[in-house]
Amino acid sequence: MPSSSAKRMIVAGLGIVLVAGAGTWMAAARDTGARRMPATTQARSVEAAAPAPAQSGELVEFRDDQGGFALSYPTAWVRVTAPNPQIVLVAAEQDPAKNQGGSILVRVTPLDAPVGKAQLGEARKATDAIVSSSDGVALKAEPTETEQGGLPGLYYLYTFHDPVSGLTGVHSHFFLFKDKAMISLVFQALPQDDFGRLAPLFDRVAGSIRLLP
Repeated sequence: MPSSSAKRMIVAGLGIVLVAGAGTWMAAARDTGARRMPATTQARSVEAAAPAPAQSGELVEFRDDQGGFALSYPTAWVRVTAPNPQIVLVAAEQDPAKNQGGSILVRVTPLDAPVGKAQLGEARKATDAIVSSSDGVALKAEPTETEQGGLPGLYYLYTFHDPVSGLTGVHSHFFLFKDKAMISLVFQALPQDDFGRLAPLFDRVAGSIRLLP
């Protein structure tokens, strides 16, 4: 059982990412200075229509050797590099500057203390605050504990208001923990009606996460 000081370290360590919040994805996607690169979920109802599934085609592997994990995303999607080095992957089915359709963001944040399955209760205090820090966020399901690729974590499904387009979108958001690192995996559908067709693809990507030897 973690001590009270360890609990404070967990929350304090996670607190450093509060400034990122749920809005990090929109900011990264719109960054006009981002360099484009060639391509190398637990789906739940958000009370929207369910059009035909996205044509995902082949997936290509992304590896973060420093973070010690890999996942796969659609080969045909546009990949950009974000100026923030903690954001290790941004990929979108359309021009990311448009911030529409389906997209994926992966961010790795260092923590002051390790977080495992036993510490998820304490970690949730911080992840709740991260998700709720952006305007217009509405949870569509109770956050749940999860495990992806052997990593314990917390899963959130929520809608958000995009201030630029005025549209409502959906984030399927995983917070996964690997020792002293938090891996944030954010799947975005904008507008929210796109979530139905994108959910199977998002599930494939989330299911592809694996630890590197």
